Amino acid sequence: MNHFDATTLLTPTEAVQRFGLNVLSEDLQRQYKENPYDNKKYSFIHVIRPRLKKGKLSKGKINKNLPWASIYVEKSTNLIVRESGYHEMPVIVPRWNKIPDTEYAVGAVHDALPDIKSLNHIMRLVLLNADMTIQGAYTVLNDGVTNPNTIKITPRQLIPVESHDSIKPLANGGDMNFALVQIERLQASIRKTLLADQLGPTEKMNMTATEVQTRTNLIRTILGPIFGRLQAEYLYYLVERCFGLCFRAGILGEPPESLNQYKFGPVYRSPMVKAQKAQEIQAMDQFENHLLQYLQLDPSLADLYDIQNSIRKRAEYLGVDIELIRDKKQFDKIQQQKRNQQQNQQQQQAGQPGQPSQEQMLQQLMQQAG
Repeated sequence: MNHFDATTLLTPTEAVQRFGLNVLSEDLQRQYKENPYDNKKYSFIHVIRPRLKKGKLSKGKINKNLPWASIYVEKSTNLIVRESGYHEMPVIVPRWNKIPDTEYAVGAVHDALPDIKSLNHIMRLVLLNADMTIQGAYTVLNDGVTNPNTIKITPRQLIPVESHDSIKPLANGGDMNFALVQIERLQASIRKTLLADQLGPTEKMNMTATEVQTRTNLIRTILGPIFGRLQAEYLYYLVERCFGLCFRAGILGEPPESLNQYKFGPVYRSPMVKAQKAQEIQAMDQFENHLLQYLQLDPSLADLYDIQNSIRKRAEYLGVDIELIRDKKQFDKIQQQKRNQQQNQQQQQAGQPGQPSQEQMLQQLMQQAG
């Protein structure tokens, strides 16, 4: 989100307390001086927008030069009453489903709203019908003896009537079964719109590996774009804002000098991220299986695939702790030590002249003793 504006309604006293008296328009100052307790509301527009310099965000350090400008404008006079700024965008508005060719979006509840309203209406009728079923409805004969305007049917009460037919219970004309069917249909439709039916357990408890993989791929296909948008438009800016606030407050301490030359960002390790990475792991498995088949025809193809980086990527996608994986320098050092040991063993076994054998060493000792 690169722009935000909102309208705030303030009384003259509230405006003076927030912005000060001298920055307001003459009309509003006069209203405040004449009647400080006036309850009339005045509109102020709060605008947050990027502060650009040569097409890039400003890197200033003072309020009026920060990357994100915060401006309050008195709507009636277009007078700027306050100008400050933020280091990061403070307003985060993630989008669920973007409307084509626009910057606006709608949520899942927007699609389910008609069914939600219908369900609420049916539930009101069901509760009304339940009230009538529990308390009952009656017909009273207005015969001059029984006054229907004064009768209240309560437990252990004697009601004088002319005959047993003066008061009769009224049968309920509603169909509760039809209402329950409609409730179940609407609830199922709402769950489907909100994608709740995609995440719940299936009726089939014992599934094969192929069925589990197919269902996982289906869920990933449906939810992947949605969570990808939330990650890009919500989590990234939320982490950036929280990190900036903590860093400027001194909670995180001073950064090491080794980080001054690098740009760093958040790395997500949640179960949802691992599920998104599972598709890449699956692609690696399929490629490696095909590669094993091709190696039988042409062994030189083994040099085409970087096994070391493949293992590192697989560990990263699976969420393995980075401390358990040696870096490239450590790995190369261990490999070099192993190669040196193998060379030394081969030289000893071959009896190369560079290293004297046991017989030569005995002859040398005898010559020195003689």
